[in-house]
Amino acid sequence: MIEDVKLDGLLDEARALQPRTLALRRSLHRHPEVGLQLPRTQQAIIDELADLGLEVHKGESVTSVIALLDGARPGPTVLLRGDMDALPLLEDSGLEFASQEQGRMHACGHDTHVAMLAGAARLLAARRERIAGRVAFMFQPGEEGLHGARHMLDEGLLERAAEGAAQVGAAFALHISTQYESGTLNLLAGPTMASGDRIDIEVRGRSGHASAPYRSLDPVPVACEIVQALQLLVTRRVDVFDPAVITIARIAAAYYFAYFLVILPLLGRLERPLPLPESITRPVLHGGGGPLPAGAMGKPMEKA
Repeated sequence: MIEDVKLDGLLDEARALQPRTLALRRSLHRHPEVGLQLPRTQQAIIDELADLGLEVHKGESVTSVIALLDGARPGPTVLLRGDMDALPLLEDSGLEFASQEQGRMHACGHDTHVAMLAGAARLLAARRERIAGRVAFMFQPGEEGLHGARHMLDEGLLERAAEGAAQVGAAFALHISTQYESGTLNLLAGPTMASGDRIDIEVRGRSGHASAPYRSLDPVPVACEIVQALQLLVTRRVDVFDPAVITIARIAAAYYFAYFLVILPLLGRLERPLPLPESITRPVLHGGGGPLPAGAMGKPMEKA
């Protein structure tokens, strides 16, 4: 796709661009937005791309951004994606660029992803004469459980990216992590990242007084047993070399002083790596089928 595969000077240019990239990231971090409607973040992206000569499109039902870079010659279309949204969390980091929005925080690093993707757009735009084909930059809101990518697809993301060019032949995304050494790329052969299913369980009992639990049907011990038993689903149904996670993230019981009431909701997630076939993973975690085949998740992590 790029004539000079050695990309001479690209790393030096990226380093020279770092102050600008860092400034954008910190600006976004100060003003995080949550969900599918991120107008301030969307405008910051549009402003950052304004001088690059890209074809920029705003989302209709969500505040997404698609930017198209055409090279000097025909060729494949490649999509680069970064997510935009923050989380409904209170930041208590004490950093100079900490969130100024009460109860909102870029705790998952999407501010960094936006800045990195905008930086990639700037580097590639400077090399458009050496590019054969098109690069589509996808800035996605609503990654945190709100199916932002689905909204963009429904609005014609892939059709827009291929308008007057080749169909999208490859898509790339990444995620930062504090688990690995800074300055490294950590790759996994085969599927990586994860797909999550939300699970809600209600345990219904009969209310009573805490001094006489034998006269009631206390749902709390039952719920505790359920949480413990769910962990066996992973250890006894999934191959030990293949990752799967079941997390019960919240337990809430209604009560008033010494009385306990009848409903105990459990909130959790089933996490499955992508892109395993539905027939392999979900039947196991949802209670049917056999164990995952050995090696279904590919080879161990390698550093690059």
